[in-house]
Amino acid sequence: VSQGLTFVVRDDVMTVFPESRAYSGVAIERTLHLRHEKPTFFRAFEKAMTTQREEIVLADDTSGTLILRGPTQFVDKTVRIFQTIDDLAPKPVALR
Repeated sequence: VSQGLTFVVRDDVMTVFPESRAYSGVAIERTLHLRHEKPTFFRAFEKAMTTQREEIVLADDTSGTLILRGPTQFVDKTVRIFQTIDDLAPKPVALR
């Protein structure tokens, strides 16, 4: 059961604050240029991202560009995760 609190962990410090402030903050946009995965692949994560007030603004397969918008603490983490997925070895053609 929610206690009305949420937290953020940075390094060894955990900060606890009311859920009402969890999604406050400056909305930023980050652009990723993907090398292996198609940007539309990441549309599968959109439903989970909306719970953090994040959105995919643009997913262009032709240019390999993906643009994310949302609060800094969430967008920065999502960018790192998406870049890690993109940096994984490409799948063999037989498995696609």
